Amino acid sequence: MIGQDRIGSFTPEKGLKEMIRFPKSPTNSDPVSMMPNAVFNDGDSVLWIGTKYDGILHYSIAGNKLQQLRHHPKKPDAGPRHNAWFFSFVKDGHHLYYGYEEGIGAIDLKTKRFFTPAFDRLLPRDVIRCMALDNKGLLWVGTMASGIWVIDIRKNVLVKRINALVGLKSMRIDKLLFDDHNCVWALTPQSVAVIDRSAYQTLTLENQHGMAGIYDIVLDKGNLYFLQKNGFVTSASGSSLPQKNDPIPYIQGLRELNLGSGAYIEQRHRFDYDENNIAFEFGVLDYSNTASNFVSYRLKGLEDNWRSGNSTDEATYYNLPGGSYVFQVRSNENGHERIVEYPLEIIPPFWLQWWFIVLSFVVLTVSSIWFMRSRIRRVQSAERMRAEFSRQINEMESKALRAQMNPHFLFNSLNSIRLFILKNEVESASDYIAKFSKLLRMILNHSRQDSITVYDEIQTLKLYLEFERLRFDHGFEFDIQIDGQEVLACYLPPMIIQPFVENAIWHGLMPRKDDKGYIRISFEMLPGLLYVTVHDNGIGREKARINNRKASLKEGSVGLKITKDRLRTLTRRTKRLNDYVIEDLTDEQGRATGTLIKLYFETEEKQ
Repeated sequence: MIGQDRIGSFTPEKGLKEMIRFPKSPTNSDPVSMMPNAVFNDGDSVLWIGTKYDGILHYSIAGNKLQQLRHHPKKPDAGPRHNAWFFSFVKDGHHLYYGYEEGIGAIDLKTKRFFTPAFDRLLPRDVIRCMALDNKGLLWVGTMASGIWVIDIRKNVLVKRINALVGLKSMRIDKLLFDDHNCVWALTPQSVAVIDRSAYQTLTLENQHGMAGIYDIVLDKGNLYFLQKNGFVTSASGSSLPQKNDPIPYIQGLRELNLGSGAYIEQRHRFDYDENNIAFEFGVLDYSNTASNFVSYRLKGLEDNWRSGNSTDEATYYNLPGGSYVFQVRSNENGHERIVEYPLEIIPPFWLQWWFIVLSFVVLTVSSIWFMRSRIRRVQSAERMRAEFSRQINEMESKALRAQMNPHFLFNSLNSIRLFILKNEVESASDYIAKFSKLLRMILNHSRQDSITVYDEIQTLKLYLEFERLRFDHGFEFDIQIDGQEVLACYLPPMIIQPFVENAIWHGLMPRKDDKGYIRISFEMLPGLLYVTVHDNGIGREKARINNRKASLKEGSVGLKITKDRLRTLTRRTKRLNDYVIEDLTDEQGRATGTLIKLYFETEEKQ
């Protein structure tokens, strides 16, 4: 099984006994351009060497004779199809196949003729990095960017493509090797892939399996050697595949920061109260990709939640209170969790000891008694003033409600019901009574509240307007507008709009000689302000005074005076603006066209 304990010290240089020195080629090429990329031993005394820029070299070891084979446009059968970057060779009978930058070429070893095999058309136009041929005539081809292609060279058929869809992590294949147990080992820049030749199932071995920095794979006497820069990893061919090494967290040490030295402290777990600034250094022994490894830490006794430790290797805590703690580091990869711990204790100062706390409590209690007695007298005095102020507010609001529901209003309502009954308009009378009772119930419910939402105020106003419209035989129309749904959640005093609406109906709309009167009520949110308008197209305040109507829209009317007192009291109590302004509307000739009331309420979540 592969493991770090099997790492050897073999290096390719130790096995190199002598360097073969080639004679100069016929073209006197620069030796650098003849750099070998691939070497194939055709028998005991013949080497085929693929170079980087100078074609293919045929070298006879027995005769120490070198022949250079290059591409010649006028003699295409006498040389390879390409002169640069030959990567691999494989032999099948008397045919020698070579992989190069643009595909696969072939040499007939009997006739020394170069040709392009028929199955080359089945391959992608990609660099052929490596090849391996099994005894069934299946040629495994590793490419630069297209994965692995399996070709039946005797039937000229594409058998299989192995790429990312079947588990291949990298599409560049640097080497292919058959083992003795029906597996293909594929070397990629980042990993080693193991492919079952029967089912084409792929398993990838990476850093966490000890496969780091592998640049070649060698099979020798049933053992696989994975060559690294400074050694190798080995495994018996076909044995159980290596197990993944789970990351192991560790705590390197801790430093006490109060003294400023920051030196590591070993095997110390108790600290005085003035040694309560501590830094822990930690890490994780991990051979895997850190992107899939989640590291976290916490100081148990101070915090319950884990903090991410992927981007740091130190945890610092300042001014730790006295008590017992356990510093924990946790690694979690694919559900496998490991935790390491470091316990410690901070000894609290004497003023936090139980006896000092009890003594301080007794002294504080005794010294507070005389202060509380004088304080109680001041509080009682303030409470009496507050109670008197609240009584005045409640009395003012009660007056306002009583003014709104005056005997004149009740008398007119009951008289209207009587007229409906005398006219035998039973349905109208029933509808009127239902609306009248519902309105009374709303007013009584709201009278117990300091403020209500705009939504509740609109419901009361709608019922009141329908009630009055039914009383006056639909002699006017009304419209209530809001600027967005959020305005419905604002608060304002209950029944604060109704007196203005009542004055608009009785003293503005009813004296009109037609039934085209209307009232428009709008609610709008401005920055820090709830803005309400009541607009009617009545006869105007001046004409109403001439007609000797009571409760006209003027400062001296009883209903508006009580409303103004309510707003003034509310402003004094809440320290926020609550006021109204009345405007007379006229046309271009100066004739009255109605009245506009503007009300302002500074907003808060609730008044």
